[in-house]
Amino acid sequence: MHVLKDKNFLPALTINYLHSFLSSAMAILLPIYLLDKNIKIQEIGLIFATLPFMMLFLRLVLASIADSIGTKLIFMIEGVASILYLITYKFANSPSDFVLGKISEGTAVSSFWAVNRTQIAELDHKTEISKIASFFVGLRSFGEFCGNFVTGLGIVYLGFSNMYLLLFGIGLVVLISTILLKNNKNQNSELKIRSIIKKIFVKKEISFWKNSLVLGLFGAVQTILVTFLLPVYFYAQIKLSPFEIGGFMSMIPLISALTIIVLLKLKATPNQMIILSALFSIPALFLYTTASKDLMFAATMLYSVAAGSMSIIYEMILISALDKKETFSTDIGLLHIPIRLAETVILGVSGFLVVSLGYATMFVIAGVFLICYFFASLIVLRKHTSF
Repeated sequence: MHVLKDKNFLPALTINYLHSFLSSAMAILLPIYLLDKNIKIQEIGLIFATLPFMMLFLRLVLASIADSIGTKLIFMIEGVASILYLITYKFANSPSDFVLGKISEGTAVSSFWAVNRTQIAELDHKTEISKIASFFVGLRSFGEFCGNFVTGLGIVYLGFSNMYLLLFGIGLVVLISTILLKNNKNQNSELKIRSIIKKIFVKKEISFWKNSLVLGLFGAVQTILVTFLLPVYFYAQIKLSPFEIGGFMSMIPLISALTIIVLLKLKATPNQMIILSALFSIPALFLYTTASKDLMFAATMLYSVAAGSMSIIYEMILISALDKKETFSTDIGLLHIPIRLAETVILGVSGFLVVSLGYATMFVIAGVFLICYFFASLIVLRKHTSF
């Protein structure tokens, strides 16, 4: 790929890997840290709901700004916000303190996803965008694997305080990498508010919003399981150690990345990947409901394979909805509005549902969303059976 020769390749590579490392690290570190501070599960769900709520419109606004002035400034906001949320979490004591941390984290995540796919798409115009996107999906999966594993190990041997210091150092590297990026727009480009508003509120085809709703179904499942339920479930219910949790959670991105590589190599069709996802994910959710420690490894292995397959389907649905390069970032932001809405609502009520109905209920809800996602994906991708 000619992408290797692009001046922004190395900074983009570093930002993608380390952003995923930090995100996955926080997915394990923060729930355990909150439970250790005797924060109620209901409150943890509400704290976590702050992030997608922040992303709901902030990502869209930042994406529209990037379409006018380029991606560099938005990436730099990510770097600064990453450092801020790590500092906030380290010194937080009350639920309101952690909400402030989530606001900073939401700003960092919004900034990253507002421009990341645009930046990747512009690295190499001679290579098919889906191939470049798949490469970076694999890279981010490896970053998630490392973040999960290192965090589980770090909590045991370093403790929470030192772990935050380690992540702070990684956050500094992210900030430096964003500074090294070369802007992808003319330096004289002007930021026009009217132009931004026009991009956001431009009329979209019905098919665009259909794709958006389907993406929202998958986002809901990932939110229930990876963002909130599994780390809390493993620690509070199954009584796994932080190291064991890190090991189990690191399996998901690692096996997912390997699955993506194999499926792309075999040139699997969307229908084949959807069937594969269903055959692996539904049994995985059933095994999780047993609350048997002995079955958690098998359940996580099965779900990891399904997650890799579902990620490819997700990217196909997303890319098939995009057509105008000049509003690329804005359109991606619009596509993710249903996802952010679903995540905000689900995370807000998850803690209350766990306390009142039990963990098994949440796995059943995840299963319902998955089944809807599979059928909806078959409909949306029926024109892309050549993939």
